[in-house]
Amino acid sequence: MGLDAALDRFWAAADARRLAIDSTQVVTDDGPRDERRRIPDVRRDVFSVSKTVTSLAIGMLEADGALTLEDPVLQHLPALADTAAPGSERITIAHLLRMTAGNAYRWADDDGDHPGDPARDFLATPPVAEPGSTHHYCGANTYVLGRVVHAISGRDLRDFLVPRLFAPLGIRNPQWNRCPLGFPLGAIGLQISP
Repeated sequence: MGLDAALDRFWAAADARRLAIDSTQVVTDDGPRDERRRIPDVRRDVFSVSKTVTSLAIGMLEADGALTLEDPVLQHLPALADTAAPGSERITIAHLLRMTAGNAYRWADDDGDHPGDPARDFLATPPVAEPGSTHHYCGANTYVLGRVVHAISGRDLRDFLVPRLFAPLGIRNPQWNRCPLGFPLGAIGLQISP
């Protein structure tokens, strides 16, 4: 089956299932092969895919030798140590990536307008389990990873990724929703075009 026929079948199946797909893009090792759009090339919120993109930034810093996955988070965010709950010093970068930090912190506002400092509040939440022992899906883990990227690189998550990920992929002017302190949310709110 050729590429055109495969894409026709994909779009027909998506329509039959009422999936809200705006565009597809097929890229191989030889470069772009095909692109189909229902709407103009506009930025769309990619929701929790934002977490994956934040994780890529952490991987880039690890590849640069700027951190290891076993580094304690407070090693990179020492200004938050004064209010960190006992046990938070054992939370590592790997724990945040796996969402196994051991605390039950919940972001106060669904829209990201958390009052105060979400990273400080996350680390000030007393652990309910040993870091690494239990999974607790919480976007604040990823938000704190974004703060680590900023602390190490001196650039916020979006600005760190523009020359290293977005520009090489041809993604122009990505946007990222931010907390009231001005940091990208990390876990959600990335808006990019295909």
